Amino acid sequence: MTRMERLYDIARTLLVQTDFITIQTLAGQAGVSQRTVISDLASRDFLRIIAPATLIKKPNKGIFLEADWQTKSRVLARLKTSVYLNDEKESDYGKIMLDLLSGAEERTAEDFCEDLYISGTTLYALLQKVEQFAGRYGCRLEHHKRKGYVLKGAEEQLRRLFFDFTVSSLGGEETPPPRLTGRTFSILTHFLYENEIRRLLEILGISESILNTNYVDEDYNRLALQLCIQAVRLRIQRTVEGDGQEGIRTTQEYYHAALLKTYLERELGICYPDPEIAYLAVLLLKTRKQANVSLPYQNMEYLEKFINLLSIRLNVELSHDYELKQSLMDHLKPAIHRMKYGLVSENPLLEQIRMEYTEVYMAVVTAIEDLECMENIFFDSNEIGYICLHIIAAVNRPANRQKIKAALLCNEGLSIEIFLKNLVEAYFDEIRIQDIFRENTLEHLALSDYDLILNTTSHCLEGRHVVNISINFTQKDLGRIRHFLVQQYQLAQDVSMEVLYKNYLLFFKDDSASSRELLQKYCRFLQEEEYVQEGFYESVLQRMKSGGTYIARGIALPHGLKDKVLASVILMIRLEHPIEWDNEAADFVILVASNDADAKNYSRLFRKIMKIVSVNEHSQMLKDCQSIEQLQALLEKV
Repeated sequence: MTRMERLYDIARTLLVQTDFITIQTLAGQAGVSQRTVISDLASRDFLRIIAPATLIKKPNKGIFLEADWQTKSRVLARLKTSVYLNDEKESDYGKIMLDLLSGAEERTAEDFCEDLYISGTTLYALLQKVEQFAGRYGCRLEHHKRKGYVLKGAEEQLRRLFFDFTVSSLGGEETPPPRLTGRTFSILTHFLYENEIRRLLEILGISESILNTNYVDEDYNRLALQLCIQAVRLRIQRTVEGDGQEGIRTTQEYYHAALLKTYLERELGICYPDPEIAYLAVLLLKTRKQANVSLPYQNMEYLEKFINLLSIRLNVELSHDYELKQSLMDHLKPAIHRMKYGLVSENPLLEQIRMEYTEVYMAVVTAIEDLECMENIFFDSNEIGYICLHIIAAVNRPANRQKIKAALLCNEGLSIEIFLKNLVEAYFDEIRIQDIFRENTLEHLALSDYDLILNTTSHCLEGRHVVNISINFTQKDLGRIRHFLVQQYQLAQDVSMEVLYKNYLLFFKDDSASSRELLQKYCRFLQEEEYVQEGFYESVLQRMKSGGTYIARGIALPHGLKDKVLASVILMIRLEHPIEWDNEAADFVILVASNDADAKNYSRLFRKIMKIVSVNEHSQMLKDCQSIEQLQALLEKV
């Protein structure tokens, strides 16, 4: 591992950390001494890599990268590939790559050696590196004896390669125009003149006006670079093929792209053939947008159903959150477009969302089916992650946190009243004391208006929701309130947990060699036991292929279409050895088959499982379970 590779790996580690990490831990992960890590963290290269995030150091705690999610998203996006041209030793490699991507003529080995003052042996090693990087994109480096070297492959993939390479390898200190990052502006200056950059940004502004939208800042920069690369490739007569573009021609974005083509040809002096209009339409479809006016979403009934099911899964009331509904409507319309046309919008926060908000991710994955069926799509894991961000924001809004509405009866004066109110609410986050009554205001107290009455007076009040406590607020008082809350919880449940275990929970130990072998085995079992109908297995595979079902912490959550489910059930499968799952290693599988027949009770059990999977310690305890009895004992602790 080179020094720059190590710096990028350290940056990635810090960007996904939610707490301080020690130098010792970083050194162990990198396989170097602590002194080397300290030197790395102080280097200009590292500070440039993490900019504009700030490195915080605290004695006895370690280090932490301080930045908001938007900043982390931008920085993580820069670290997607592993080519580090900013290292001076890599500059020859970078020059070769850029020459192959943007040069009009093929270059011979003699040309490269003469231009770079390097030997044939050194050139051969650099070209091998070029070939290795190109292979990641399904492209190849070809050598024609008389003409020289050329990169070959599908033009769309070559442009993807071009984009990823420049984003990961070019940079500078120029002061950018508004909305552009310094890195984006620096890359643009490598390929376009100053007046061309100005015209390109004007065209981006025109496109926002045409679409009646504002691009999110990250995608504004991405689109600027993609249009720049499109122009560079067209100038050397490299165009995309016209095959398979019929579907895109019916979209609104295609007509917008046709209009933008006129501006691009006039301002940049480049001819854009018809297939390039479709390519431009795809770029517009992939770009996330912030609508200037709220976008109507025709399938509101399914959106409401999705939010209601999430409320049950997460035990948070979201059905009255207008802000959530509006933000989801604005997000879903372009997201559905992207899914229909197979467009991937990379989510650099996906891993962080899965790890830190596992419950929300699991809830969204298992609740979004109605929307998918209505639109005849599967949301991929990146889009699921973006949807989760809207749900996370809603869950954290104070108005959505369910509270027990309480009243306090107290005759001891303002100081004692405030003392008791603050103390009760500090001990019990779910209780909100809305009103306080005294001797002279008791006639205004309507017992039915409150879920809980806390009485410190000598007045005898009757009711299941009346709890008598003392003004000293002793341990006995704490116990009385806690007992009341447990009773309320039990009354709210339709059936006991024992019945839920019996009806919905199965446990297995398995030694399958692959995910397909495991799913085939247990989907057949579910069909034979009449939990599911024929076709459930195929729907599970389709889900995996389209969206992925790996969650986090070595746990996978495969699930199929609910219209194939006869009776809801959860299979907890402990693997004897890890198997590959969505390019990750999974050692525990939760196979879910659920329908809408008993969503409330089923979700009670599933919610416990989500809580276990969300915590490192608990998920390890889950993997250690050897029997259904041990599994139930763990669930009882949640």
